Amino acid sequence: MAIRSFSMKARIIAATGQPKEAITLLEGMPGAAASDEANALLTDLYLQAGQPQRAVELARKAFKRGPEHFGVAYNAATALLEGGEPNLALKLIGEFRASALEVGDSERLIQALAAAIERM
Repeated sequence: MAIRSFSMKARIIAATGQPKEAITLLEGMPGAAASDEANALLTDLYLQAGQPQRAVELARKAFKRGPEHFGVAYNAATALLEGGEPNLALKLIGEFRASALEVGDSERLIQALAAAIERM
């Protein structure tokens, strides 16, 4: 089953109120660790399941593959802010700050910082 199929199935499972089952499906997916799509979805599912630390760990792993993968960390930080975890989000933002600037995406960095400030 392709990554998109796994992701779609996981989204459907999560939409029925079963994020832990969706997590299990995605974690068992071959190639999930190398897929930004799967990592972004897993990060969201961890947050839905009340596991913000796992979301941060996954975002960090994706980010360590290269600065161009900072989008997963950005999405995790945004979700953390929305979920009432501004301190954890701000720490994650600090970790991807330089890479966002490196790849020329200062706009998302500014948005994340502004959102963090609003919630502090």
